[in-house]
Amino acid sequence: MAAMAAMRDKISGCWSIPAKAVPEELDAFQTEIVVHLRPDGSLAEKPVVRRSKEGKTFQLFAASAIRAIEKCAPYTMLLPYDPEVWSEIVVTFDPSEIPPAPQQ
Repeated sequence: MAAMAAMRDKISGCWSIPAKAVPEELDAFQTEIVVHLRPDGSLAEKPVVRRSKEGKTFQLFAASAIRAIEKCAPYTMLLPYDPEVWSEIVVTFDPSEIPPAPQQ
């Protein structure tokens, strides 16, 4: 779980809420992104949304979550942990758990 906490900490600095997102729908947003990593901590492939929902706001949030994962790579802070723990990680994006970085 320490590996997941380290990854969430890093991602939270790269994630921002899309400007076109509807603030009232923020509480309803939650998605899981599957991330496959190489032994060096870089992305092995493009992250994928595990459970997709309908709607423009969800699509905006999901796209912003994937961009954050890509922007923060590589995840070299995971290297001390067993690769079986982090070669495939499911990151849950929920504004209450991974607060987005302030918009600039």
